[in-house]
Amino acid sequence: MLPGIIQTGRKLGMQLMDDCLIGLYDRGAISADEVYARAEQKQMMRMHLQRKD
Repeated sequence: MLPGIIQTGRKLGMQLMDDCLIGLYDRGAISADEVYARAEQKQMMRMHLQRKD
């Protein structure tokens, strides 16, 4: 329920932790290991990181 509310609130600056982690990774601010360690949806994050490699 909460993730849905946050996604709906993007216009107000809300974002999911996993989305924030992806943004930091894409900018080179954190490593893939750090992203995975802190991800809430690890399976989805693993797939995202594999596509980036």
